[in-house]
Amino acid sequence: MVGVGWLLQNMIIGHQKIIQFLNRSIANDKLAHAYLFVGTEHLGKRTVALEFAKSLQCCESRQHCIFGDLGSGLERRARGEALFAKNAMLAANDSFSFCGQCRSCQEIEKNSHPDVLLVEPEIIEVKERVKELEIGIGKIRDIRRSVSLFPYYSPYKIIIINQADKLSPEAANAFLKTLEEPTSKTIILLISSSHQNLLPTVVSRCLLIKFLSVGDREINEYLLKQKKVQLSDGELNQLLRCAVGRPGIAVNYLDHPEILREREMAAKDLFELIGKDLSFKFKYAEALSKDAELTNRVLNQWIDVFRDLLLSAVGCEDPIVSGGLLGKEKSFCGLRRANDILRKIIETKNLLGNSSFNSRLILEGLMLILL
Repeated sequence: MVGVGWLLQNMIIGHQKIIQFLNRSIANDKLAHAYLFVGTEHLGKRTVALEFAKSLQCCESRQHCIFGDLGSGLERRARGEALFAKNAMLAANDSFSFCGQCRSCQEIEKNSHPDVLLVEPEIIEVKERVKELEIGIGKIRDIRRSVSLFPYYSPYKIIIINQADKLSPEAANAFLKTLEEPTSKTIILLISSSHQNLLPTVVSRCLLIKFLSVGDREINEYLLKQKKVQLSDGELNQLLRCAVGRPGIAVNYLDHPEILREREMAAKDLFELIGKDLSFKFKYAEALSKDAELTNRVLNQWIDVFRDLLLSAVGCEDPIVSGGLLGKEKSFCGLRRANDILRKIIETKNLLGNSSFNSRLILEGLMLILL
């Protein structure tokens, strides 16, 4: 009989209400056939999806393994009572429940589970050697083959599509057929920073779950407990301000402190770019458009810079950008212009998420507002 040791403290930061909702769905056997996890980047959506999969497939915590050997009537009753008690605990729990040691948990961790398929976008080269992230039709064919088979040794076939907004138009239409004709014991988890770049027919067939920013206290507790942070209070506060409620950013900054310096350089480069003529800006846009990953990183940094400008414009004296840079440059635009530019940067990011659009022209449109 499995004891309470099956409850494992997971590595998710925040999102307790989402986890409780998913746990109740497991305990009550009311799982949707498709979920759409939506929220800004670096909130932990992919981590939640993987640990949800572990909770569903774990050999130590699920009914399919507890009743694998039925035994006598008394044994079946004892195991049934154990399952009922565990499901009651699961429904009230704000962390996923899995052992982390069984074959299923280990294979999910290593991305080698035969019944859990994780699909990630790949870097492709299109005309003029422009690099873009895309999930092509070949990946969808892999998904269709996988869901056409019975689970190998688990209760479910689980498909996780990270950055689902990177589905090519052809792939999105092909994937729609899989959503429209769900096979039994198949659960699909779509992950996206925005549902606006997904086909409305795809979104309508999924249970939408929105991820929100995580509180600084929760991120701080995780960093101190799990990462054994050795930072001054000032450095830790700066890291939390840079993260802006995104746990993945905080952990990334901690593991790679040079990113903080890169961020300050991005702010400096942005202000220098604003002072250049339109010809220079268009050349910059053309160079940037050739690397989708770099473009995404730069735009995220610019969003943070203009967020600082807005905070400064309303009297906040605790900006993220350090070194006095913001104090020297914030006078270049007022509250309204900073807000307009920030909206345009966010709009640009969303448009670039659609692989059918011309990235150079989109970035040139952004350059025009920086005049």
